[in-house]
Amino acid sequence: MAKNYYEILGVPENASDSDIEAAFKVKAREVHPDTVPADNPYLRKVASEAFKDLSEAKATLLDRTAREKFDASLAADRERDRKSVV
Repeated sequence: MAKNYYEILGVPENASDSDIEAAFKVKAREVHPDTVPADNPYLRKVASEAFKDLSEAKATLLDRTAREKFDASLAADRERDRKSVV
């Protein structure tokens, strides 16, 4: 399954825009690359990737059209997974 933006942000699928914004702010403070010492390039890279994922999740879920497409994709993935188990 592809990235699940709800899981990345730690919000439920029915989260409001304000819930998404608040979750982003909390998580961003935890992983922002500027919080990692400059002398540790590996951790800075990891933090940068995590921050990029958070930003992508926020942007997608706050855009009504993009969120609808993402939700449809999640539903299709779940249906495919359900059928492959049976």
